[in-house]
Amino acid sequence: MLHGDSDAQVPFEQSEEMHSALKRAGKAHRFVAVPDADHQFSAEKDRATLLRELEAFLADHLGAIPGH
Repeated sequence: MLHGDSDAQVPFEQSEEMHSALKRAGKAHRFVAVPDADHQFSAEKDRATLLRELEAFLADHLGAIPGH
């Protein structure tokens, strides 16, 4: 889960609550709070974080892409 702490559409606390619930349930997950990011990850640095995290998630769950 990624959530910008400046998201005006979805309260950041919702992701914090989901993170806590997943921890209590013993479910493997990753929660990344992105400082100053909005809902759309408008800033280039925030989109880069989103894409890095997405790439890591896919590599973990689908395996590495040959040649990359």
